[in-house]
Amino acid sequence: MMRFLQVFAAALVATVVSALEPTAYTASGKAIYTTPSGSRIVKHGSNVNLYAPNGTLLHVFENADGSGGGGGPLRRQSTSVGQIFAPLPVGTGANDTLQSFNGTFVVPPPPTTFESQLMFFGFGYTDLTDTGEVYTFTGVALQYGGSNVQGGSFYSGAIFAEIPVLDTYILASLPNSTEQLNIGDTVSVYVALQGILDGILGINDTFYEYFTGFSGPNGDQFPTLQSYDEDKPQIVGWRVEVEGAEQPSDYPTGPLVFKDVTVELTTGFPSELNWEIEGDSAADIDFEVVNGDPTDVEIKMTFPDASS
Repeated sequence: MMRFLQVFAAALVATVVSALEPTAYTASGKAIYTTPSGSRIVKHGSNVNLYAPNGTLLHVFENADGSGGGGGPLRRQSTSVGQIFAPLPVGTGANDTLQSFNGTFVVPPPPTTFESQLMFFGFGYTDLTDTGEVYTFTGVALQYGGSNVQGGSFYSGAIFAEIPVLDTYILASLPNSTEQLNIGDTVSVYVALQGILDGILGINDTFYEYFTGFSGPNGDQFPTLQSYDEDKPQIVGWRVEVEGAEQPSDYPTGPLVFKDVTVELTTGFPSELNWEIEGDSAADIDFEVVNGDPTDVEIKMTFPDASS
């Protein structure tokens, strides 16, 4: 895993220029592409187009919706993935969609051992295809085991989009920022609707424009990512991926709690959300919905070492 992170850091600059090849691969073989902060992801038809902040087309991820083969429904996940999620009860009107998904968390105590494990705690929304397959997961993440510039036993913040069908991550990067987070930091994260557009970058279709990022006093130290979706987000929640953790001491020694989480639609707050949990045993993490109220959601993740 350390070799993966070293290659990731060394390839960062070249990939921002060409953006045609992955900067690195995770231990499980997922490709990682790095893009400048403020880049735009446009989900159009079966493809995901990646644009630089100035509108230059950097890369096209073809058949991202599984139309070229592969993929599966939301519940077909790898053994290292767990999630807490809720379907959004949006109406059929074009303007009925997710308005915002916000929350805070405190960076938990680190693992007592570091063996180049990589942990990714994602907070965001999921787009599904017409057949119920995962198209993309877009959001913010607390990451342990490395950042865009180096690997090590520390936490960092990440802005990303995941294309499960293609086993691909797109990570936004901000120059001259380590994107590291300190133990005990209170961190605010958000997904916010910016508007509903009639077209974008020469593509004439309706698009839902979302920003994802970190907010608060140090929010400008982290990248942002813009996402343009032809379809409304169907699901909000947390997506957790763990690689290389083989014993309890490889996990954080305290729980990770997301508090003050709100899920607001353009029509207001839904009366309730039906939260579901899956994959917690595979990720070896205990997921708990402490409070499911859309105006004050609280989610708790307890790790093996923290529960012993």
